[in-house]
Amino acid sequence: STAIPSAASDFDIPYSCRFDQVSSAEMYRLPGSSTNKTTWAFSAWVKKCGQQSHQMIFGGINDSGDASRSIMLKFDNTDRLVINDWHDLELYNDRVFRDPSAWMHIFMQYDSTQTTESNRIKIWVNGEAHALTENTGAGGAGWDGYPPEDHETMVNMASEYSRLGGGGPQAQRLDGYMAEVHFFDGASIFSDDSGSANSGFNVNSFGETGDYGEWKPKEYSGDAAHGTNGFYFDFSDSAALGDDASGSVDWTVSNITAVDQMLDTPTNNFCTLNPIATTYAGAGFYEEGNLGFDSDGNVGNLLGTIGVTSGKWYYEYHEDVASTSSYHNVGFANIEFPNEGGAMSDMITNEDTWGMGLPNGSEKWNGEGYWNGTAWGSWTQSDTLGLAIDVDAGKVWFSVNGTWISSGNPAAGTGEAFSGLPASTYSPCATPQNHAIARFNFGADSSFAGNLTAQGNQDSNDIGDFQYTPPTGFLALCTS
Repeated sequence: STAIPSAASDFDIPYSCRFDQVSSAEMYRLPGSSTNKTTWAFSAWVKKCGQQSHQMIFGGINDSGDASRSIMLKFDNTDRLVINDWHDLELYNDRVFRDPSAWMHIFMQYDSTQTTESNRIKIWVNGEAHALTENTGAGGAGWDGYPPEDHETMVNMASEYSRLGGGGPQAQRLDGYMAEVHFFDGASIFSDDSGSANSGFNVNSFGETGDYGEWKPKEYSGDAAHGTNGFYFDFSDSAALGDDASGSVDWTVSNITAVDQMLDTPTNNFCTLNPIATTYAGAGFYEEGNLGFDSDGNVGNLLGTIGVTSGKWYYEYHEDVASTSSYHNVGFANIEFPNEGGAMSDMITNEDTWGMGLPNGSEKWNGEGYWNGTAWGSWTQSDTLGLAIDVDAGKVWFSVNGTWISSGNPAAGTGEAFSGLPASTYSPCATPQNHAIARFNFGADSSFAGNLTAQGNQDSNDIGDFQYTPPTGFLALCTS
């Protein structure tokens, strides 16, 4: 799957927060006082990275015993969006969410005061009502389907933690990003029990339909106040990502640092690695919002989520482990080749890939394998590589720590490593192996998840965050 640009939006979301499942990232808060435990609403934009694992988005979880009032909004291990306690699945929908390139808006209303059972929990995804099915055969400590009337959850309970991105006894942590997170203590979309929507507060308070029919963000415009335990996270302060922008309900962050403030947002969606389109042998795994891959002694074959058919583009690569046995191969791939029978394991010898590698000296490769078997350029595991492609001219360049190899000059269109690339769609590609930990920066994080000091260099459109300034005219791989 590849990302599709959204229509232009009048509302710009500058930052998101990265939740790295491998690092056990989460946010939590013990409310100062019990408030409305029967009526609350939650809204967030989410970019889901991990596949087929339990991933909590938001909820209230008891740490020690009573599961009957725990509640979690999460993705389950089949990629469905569900509501459950931490014993049994209770409400679900058969739709699955597996696109790692997409931001989605999730809006949930909990209002157990409603007489009509199906009005007690409602979910919207990208502006559309998300029908829920009761898991009436689940049994266990909780309710089997919708909660009983006036049922109180652990959200807004002074003695129990509310959590964002996972945690608690099951530690079902989110693997992805969140942006524009709102929580409303005591607010309901219903003006009465008839089920009619309260026009001052509903899913349209957070988004609207764009020019292409997509659901796009808009600045919160509803009448509901966030309330005593309510909060709004815009993640604008990298030193305190748990700060409440609507008031003083600040949250504690765990395994989340300043480098997890990301430029990847619903209004500017950046390229990441694509775990659906790519393969790996053995126990390798993705991390850091799909910007890192640990080959774990095996071979990973990686592609990006954004493919480009024209224009000039730039990204960076860094390895954060100094292992002399680790190999890297990184470059660009014609994304049609996997669909034409090309084996991903043959990426560096496939005629539809162009790149450079470090197995035994620096070498460039495509099609026929390593270029004449001779060293080319000079780089090591501690260096940062720059990769530039001019799709219209069919040329590729490589740099090491900001210096273009072989006196290349992408801005002038000279000294390229490769030329003659056919007209097609191109995506970043890499084959890290033998304990290599590959880090990618497509313009959202020049620190490479804290492994380097961020430099803040931008592309020719003043977009992105790069270690080295991209050549003039070359852009970050993002929808803006």
